[in-house]
Amino acid sequence: MSDQAASLLDYYRKNHFNPVPIDLATPEALASHAAKRRNLYSGHLGIPLGLLSGQKVLEFGCNSGENAVVLALCGAELTLVEPNEQVHQRLRDVFEVFGLTGRLAEVSSLGIDDFPEDGKFNLVLAEGFLFTLPNKAELAAKICRLLAPGGIGVISFNCRFGGLIELHKRLALYRACELSGAGFRSEESLAIAQELFGEAFGRIKASRPFAAWWKDLLVNPFYADRYLWSYGELLPVIESAGAEFLSTSPRWFAEEAMRWYKDVPAPGGRNAAVLEQWRGRLGSMLTGKPARPGFEADGAAGPEVVAGLEELALAISDYTDGVRGLEAVALRGPLAEWLAAARDENLAGLAACLKAVHEALPLEDAGAFRAAVKAGGLADLWGSAYHYLSFSRGDGLL
Repeated sequence: MSDQAASLLDYYRKNHFNPVPIDLATPEALASHAAKRRNLYSGHLGIPLGLLSGQKVLEFGCNSGENAVVLALCGAELTLVEPNEQVHQRLRDVFEVFGLTGRLAEVSSLGIDDFPEDGKFNLVLAEGFLFTLPNKAELAAKICRLLAPGGIGVISFNCRFGGLIELHKRLALYRACELSGAGFRSEESLAIAQELFGEAFGRIKASRPFAAWWKDLLVNPFYADRYLWSYGELLPVIESAGAEFLSTSPRWFAEEAMRWYKDVPAPGGRNAAVLEQWRGRLGSMLTGKPARPGFEADGAAGPEVVAGLEELALAISDYTDGVRGLEAVALRGPLAEWLAAARDENLAGLAACLKAVHEALPLEDAGAFRAAVKAGGLADLWGSAYHYLSFSRGDGLL
């Protein structure tokens, strides 16, 4: 395991929490979990679960195997790679409880860097950690190389653009702590976060307590620009490794909704179409909501707007990491103009909220700043921070 991955694991261990606890204690809990995973795999990512019986599946970073259980129930033959050997016994126990031990081909403690490439798999997954590694692009390409012809790969990542709202929540908390003299990762910080965002958090269907969300996103040292990813960075990597875009979660690519099946794009054409449509859907990416009918064009953004978003994400990251001062954080230029011109109610609402946050940043009174953030409505906004990308390797099918 790389040093960076060990640091992420150490962060979870030190703070004594599981970022996404999964309850499989009852048949009802298993059924609920399985329904969510099937919707992700089949409904969003294009993985035909009914055809997994007897197929070779490799999962990196499987933790204690609760997600892998769903694949085992589909009949898959599983190779599970988890460097944290402390969870291996629980993993085996989980499979034994459900009578699925026979589906475990191997449980390995190797890191993804060290895992050999001499085998090929029909499905390869790396969920929840790949984006934290310094050589993440190289490892994404390795996943492509591990795919058998026709195989499907799955990567999850924190999206640099879809997470704009979450970055601003981190920004607001950091500034509030700075004005109050509180440590960013202190108990006082948790109390301030609860004041700013707790009520709104309680209104969503969260599967974890507020404190876990605070630790895993608002103050997590791994929620920083160098650990964020984007489709613009990922798609060229998988294309150069011989794979092509299949689908995403959230599902936003609709280029082929009315395409005739014989109208097959040239190699790489689908990846290019994805990136083109991504720019047209940027508004929905930021807000986490579809544009209102008739206002879809509001979400289209030129390269100067995209560059402005990248600049802002980096500035927020640097400020909350203590690398640069508050003066680096600014909503300006083509990005500010694009947001100000929005007519779609979701994008216009986001624009107004971000403007309120940025206007509050120079305030020197802690109470006044918190009141301004709360009045601006940031707490009730949720973007599309966490994404899944699936891709397929089509070579060698003929």
